[in-house]
Amino acid sequence: MNKIKDKSFSAYILPIRSDGHVALLQYEGSGFGTIGGRLDDGEDFIKALKRELTEELGGIAADLADVVNAVSVPYSFKHPNIVRAEKRGAWNEEHHFFIAKMPTNMDLMFCENRPEKISVVWIEPKELLNPTITPFEDMRQYYEQYIIPLLQF
Repeated sequence: MNKIKDKSFSAYILPIRSDGHVALLQYEGSGFGTIGGRLDDGEDFIKALKRELTEELGGIAADLADVVNAVSVPYSFKHPNIVRAEKRGAWNEEHHFFIAKMPTNMDLMFCENRPEKISVVWIEPKELLNPTITPFEDMRQYYEQYIIPLLQF
């Protein structure tokens, strides 16, 4: 059994188009998620964003990490049980969000080789509060308080 860390850190990006829509990943049959993931050992948030963007959306998307604005408050939570903590590798997670204005000539497409079908979808920021898109009440509250106000350009 692997040792469970006390805390892991993740970097997530919310690309926003000039029409105000924000990009999420849609997982066939299992909901939605933000673009990004956990930091590897020795990575800072921008390096992790560049790696995750390259893995998930291709090399050209990594440039988005150069034009991000950090959300000043991270989203933190504790896993409710050992099974979930073992799966995620830590008892606690701290997600750091970044917002990037999309260049008008850039399109995003999921390209990582994964067994499930994953696509990039564009939603209005208020849809982040939809329980179908964001199933956790505390995360919806976080989006409402810290993310959505920053998406109003």
